[in-house]
Amino acid sequence: MNDYGQAIACQERSLKLACESGDRRGEMAAVNNLGLVYKAQRQTDKAIAMEELALDLARELEDRAVEIQVLKNLGNAHYALGQIDRALFYYQERLAVVRGLGDRRTELQILKTLSNAFYSMGDMDQANDQAQARLQLAKDLHDLSAQEQTLNSLATLQLAAGNLEGARTYSQQRLVVATALKDPEMVDEILALLNSSCYAMGDYGQANDYQRQRLKAS
Repeated sequence: MNDYGQAIACQERSLKLACESGDRRGEMAAVNNLGLVYKAQRQTDKAIAMEELALDLARELEDRAVEIQVLKNLGNAHYALGQIDRALFYYQERLAVVRGLGDRRTELQILKTLSNAFYSMGDMDQANDQAQARLQLAKDLHDLSAQEQTLNSLATLQLAAGNLEGARTYSQQRLVVATALKDPEMVDEILALLNSSCYAMGDYGQANDYQRQRLKAS
């Protein structure tokens, strides 16, 4: 029996004992662990079945920490199968639980996940809305790193929509944040991007200005 087989056998024994003794928390832990083992084996359908059981138990026991983790696992599993609509359902369920708890840091992560998921299915409006919500939350939390990441995402969304001016606006805001982060490599990357985008837009004076800023900083 390989390591995965041993892990499955161990968790199945734990599950049997928990069921026989009426230990609902032990049952929840065992099915959750089985889901993780099946995921590691890339048996996604079996992983989903176990995680759905874990979700039911977490809700019955009102264990919000486990519920939040299992909702993430389920969303990721469906995403891996290309079932984006189903993944979004679980990500949005997770967002609702997290907001109910006032966990703004986890909310920040989920909004990024939602934006990426909507982008992958071609829903640019929703991808943009989720990114905008994340940017506002990052500002509220004074999280410069999250602001920089989200501004980059928003610029990418604008480029995908063919809106060069919108992309430039977000890149300019990103430059301000990168400067505040004191990250010279990131600043140079953004200046190079702005230089290229300005040339593409025919704004040669601004393009040259960004190039001069690069040379001055080097």
